[in-house]
Amino acid sequence: MFETETQPATLEKYITSTYFSLRWSIVAISVALPIGLYLIGRNSGIALLPSMSDYYPHGTDATRNWFVGSLFAVGCALWSYRGYSDIENYSLNVAGILALGVAWFPCRCGDELAAPTPHGFCAVSFFLLMAFVCIKCAPETLALMTRPEDQKKRLWFQRAYHSTAAFMLVSPGLAYAFSAWTKHNGSRTFFVEMFGVYSFAAYWLLKNIELKMTDAEELAAHGLIKRQAGRVVRAEERSV
Repeated sequence: MFETETQPATLEKYITSTYFSLRWSIVAISVALPIGLYLIGRNSGIALLPSMSDYYPHGTDATRNWFVGSLFAVGCALWSYRGYSDIENYSLNVAGILALGVAWFPCRCGDELAAPTPHGFCAVSFFLLMAFVCIKCAPETLALMTRPEDQKKRLWFQRAYHSTAAFMLVSPGLAYAFSAWTKHNGSRTFFVEMFGVYSFAAYWLLKNIELKMTDAEELAAHGLIKRQAGRVVRAEERSV
């Protein structure tokens, strides 16, 4: 009695909007992660801790839940996202596992007596792998911008992807340097980590805008694009 007929165009919109919503979810969760840690910790009487990872061992149940829950949500989203090539899919799968590792293994957080954990390795590897995705995989769909008036936009997106990759490459090194320099005191490392997380969020925001502009997912749903020489291009028109 509840069954209604759905128009094909509407059904395709529902299907293609799934990836659009998934990317927005990654952006929202990433942006909210450091803000939530600070606000939840402050509400519990905790001053700003030296790093985001500190909110797991030195925070409250609420900050631990926020930290772990956010990373698990992002990790599962990255695993679910397929991308436009096998290498992008596999890279995001591994990045998703690394995000889970950051949440699963607590950091030493300045405690030299604590046993080493894979936390730092997972965090650094996550950002390095996402930088690789920015450089290698993200620009592939820019080939869909074929109109002469789109060339400036295409160049802008390419530079934006490379800049985002550079930020993600630099942030782990800066975080380690500030942590060593301050002997894990103060809040400088927290803001460097926040910078890295927001660079990650910026990538997915850029990708959402770009794919919306090129209608890549709608074209893919109709079989109108294909991979060719490491790029995503429009398929040749088929004769009816």
